[in-house]
Amino acid sequence: MADQFILNLNHVPRPPDGQAYQGWLVGDDGTTTSLGVLNLNPDGSLSLEWNSPGSENLLSRYARFQLTLEPTAGSPSPTGEVVLAGSLEGESLAAARRLFVRNEGEPGTPLNTAFALGLKAQTDVAVQHVQNAANAAAIGALPEMRVHLEHVINILEGAAGPRFGDYDGNGVAENPGDGFGVIGYSGQMARLLAAQAPVTSASADVQAQSAAIQDKCLEILAIQDMMVAASQLGELKTLADQLKTGPIASLYQAAQSAISFSVGP
Repeated sequence: MADQFILNLNHVPRPPDGQAYQGWLVGDDGTTTSLGVLNLNPDGSLSLEWNSPGSENLLSRYARFQLTLEPTAGSPSPTGEVVLAGSLEGESLAAARRLFVRNEGEPGTPLNTAFALGLKAQTDVAVQHVQNAANAAAIGALPEMRVHLEHVINILEGAAGPRFGDYDGNGVAENPGDGFGVIGYSGQMARLLAAQAPVTSASADVQAQSAAIQDKCLEILAIQDMMVAASQLGELKTLADQLKTGPIASLYQAAQSAISFSVGP
């Protein structure tokens, strides 16, 4: 998650008697947030998974870590020698923030939405409209069901995609999403992290599963028998749930894993 910092170090020397290691996140303005006193393992390794108490998006404010020597009880602010440090810088930092904080580059996104955040948000919207279509079918509202199926196709596709269109025949291509689309966000994540094989693989899976959902929507749109359509909507819901818990979750996690930096003297 964007509110979590993970640290793994090896071959760390034992601190001098009466001192301990303390970790810090360093903000863009130089302010520090304590990660607490860190206990060194007997083999010289040190690890930490720290979650922001206020669920803050850490990348929005922090891009640097440092490890200092402090009194064994810890300090409210850094006072001792900086033993190890590391940071995200330059293009790596810009890419990380475009993914998880705010997109300030091109192509632009609605409200400058970060790619990974937009991916998850638009997936949630698409899944909700699958449920809306099923709810409409359950009460025999065929026109309403068709509207929501069109919504699903267009939320996934994005307004610039070739499959974006009017599928319920009312003369308007409707999209209750943000217009960039699950496929659009996924593609931009793969472009931004093109050197990361897990990201490009997961992005391809997102696009393939999204296309399968769109195909199923088109199949149901062609059905006139409500009972047949209702049974197919169960399959559509399974596909949508699989998209969210499978490829989308994998792509988000792969992008998080790609946002890392080395820590050294």
